[in-house]
Amino acid sequence: MFKKFIALMVLAVIIVSAAIPAFAQDSTACNPSFDYAAQGWTLKKAGDKAGAVAAFDCAIQLNPTNARSYYGRGAVLCTMGQTAKALENYEMAIEIDPEYAMAWNNRGWANYLLGNYQDAMDSLNQALEIDPQLHYAYNNRGLVYLKWNMMDEAQADFEQAEALAIPHPWAEINLANLQYMN
Repeated sequence: MFKKFIALMVLAVIIVSAAIPAFAQDSTACNPSFDYAAQGWTLKKAGDKAGAVAAFDCAIQLNPTNARSYYGRGAVLCTMGQTAKALENYEMAIEIDPEYAMAWNNRGWANYLLGNYQDAMDSLNQALEIDPQLHYAYNNRGLVYLKWNMMDEAQADFEQAEALAIPHPWAEINLANLQYMN
C-alpha cells in the first residue's frame, strides 16, 4: 500500500511538472487559463521550490493584485532562505490586502528571522488584531518575547497557540523548551 502511494505521488509530480508551460524559462509564456497559484502550492509541497517560485511569478504576472500569490511566493522564498525577498512579498500582499492576517504573521516571522524584533512584534500584533484566533501569530510572538527575555508573556502566547490548534507542535515544543529554561 505504501509503495503504491509513493508511486502515485511520483507520478503526480511528473504529471504536474509536465503540465506546466515553459514559464520557468520564459515568463511571457504564462497561460491566462492556467491556475499558477494552485500550481505554486502543489510544487512547494512536492519540494520543487524553484518551480513554485516560477509558478507564483506567472500568477503575479497574470494578476498583480492577488495578495495570495505574493504571499505564496514569499512563503517559498522564506523556505529557500531568501528572507529579505520573502519580506518584500509579504509587504506587497499586505499593501494589496491590509486585512490579510497570515501575510502579517509571515511578515512578522520574516522580520524575526532577520533580527528585526520590534518590526516582528508590530506585525504579529497586527495579525492578531485582524484574527485573534491565529495560532501561528501567538507562537511567533512568543518567540519574540523569548528573545526579549519576557518569559511569562512567551509562555502565555505559547499556551494560547497550543489551545487554538490541536495539535500545534511548535507551541508544544516551545512550551517544553521554555519550561526547561526556567
